[in-house]
Amino acid sequence: MVTVLIDGDILLYEVGFGVNTGWKGEGVPPFDYAAEMLDARINFIVHSALCAFDNPEAYRVRILLSGPENFRIQIAKRKGYKENRKDSVKPFHYHNIKAYMQNVYDVTVTDGIEADDALCIERAKDIENTIVCSRDKDLRQHEGWIYSWEIGKQPSFGPFFVEGYGEIELSKDRKKIVGYGPKFFLSQCLTGDTVDNVCGLPGIGPVAA
Repeated sequence: MVTVLIDGDILLYEVGFGVNTGWKGEGVPPFDYAAEMLDARINFIVHSALCAFDNPEAYRVRILLSGPENFRIQIAKRKGYKENRKDSVKPFHYHNIKAYMQNVYDVTVTDGIEADDALCIERAKDIENTIVCSRDKDLRQHEGWIYSWEIGKQPSFGPFFVEGYGEIELSKDRKKIVGYGPKFFLSQCLTGDTVDNVCGLPGIGPVAA
């Protein structure tokens, strides 16, 4: 049995904003349009991810969503965890998409940890037969199958099996590190992660790391 784990947090925003920009009719996009877009995206992700396996006889799809509690909020002292996102706007159908997802698909809402954490924990239980599907680069740090679908100017990644120490390299403009595996995780421990408002070591940028 192959398990396809999908990062639902990503889809809430990707599909939500995709509905806003893709709707060509008048007025507010109807929710049927949002549901159709979500179903199509999930179907595409699942079939793309299954290419990593040789004709699996059976598979199941699970979607993970982050709950309201997160242990990082309590331990972040120098800067508030993700405080740089507190003014971000949710797409119009955000809550509708979430409710639909929870009623139609096999969805787990996490408690005290993010969906990212739960995805890695679940993958670790059976790394050979589980694949994580997410656009989040941090999910490429851990051993096991990973698939990131293409969106906009961001290319797809995988399906790819992360093993060993991984690889890192500087981007062409030398302003960030790209890569996967524990090497990428350790580089972020040094530089921090501005996306999540996480501090790094003073004076340590991508080149030094």
